[in-house]
Amino acid sequence: MKLFGFRGRINRTKYWLTFLIYFVALFALYILFGLFFSFPTDSVGIILTFAIPFIPIVISSVALAIKRLHDRNKSGWSLLVFYLLPGVIDNIGMYTAVQLVFHLASLALSIWALVELGFLRGTSGSNKYGRLRLSRFALAPGKIWDISQCPFAAQSGSVLKPRSRQGRCYFLL
Repeated sequence: MKLFGFRGRINRTKYWLTFLIYFVALFALYILFGLFFSFPTDSVGIILTFAIPFIPIVISSVALAIKRLHDRNKSGWSLLVFYLLPGVIDNIGMYTAVQLVFHLASLALSIWALVELGFLRGTSGSNKYGRLRLSRFALAPGKIWDISQCPFAAQSGSVLKPRSRQGRCYFLL
């Protein structure tokens, strides 16, 4: 999986696993930051120490979110709605009499971004952003040379669509 590429698709598992790794890395950075820079003596050093690992993580997170939208068969430009629009709406609300309404609209967009990126299933099969990768399962010991010998191959309308490649039973999820 290319962390900095903006093309292709990733599923929910890869998205959440990468999110967890980045969260742990940023948490460790925060702990180290607190241990080494408890006294703000060199603000440039503190900023560089934090920014050097933080900037690649942000760029990679944007790339992963775009790939996740591609898996949902949506354009990566939709990410602007999820990342920028809540902040814009929230800032507009600060200058109005109905500030709570704008805050709630911003919160609703942020929750929808979480649902869209993290919880909704991607499109099955190929879409305009690429094909879904085959998941390989060794469902029976030994090699299966005939697709009809794959388990669940006879079921019509099944979510699993059996494929046979190099004597193994594959399923397109």
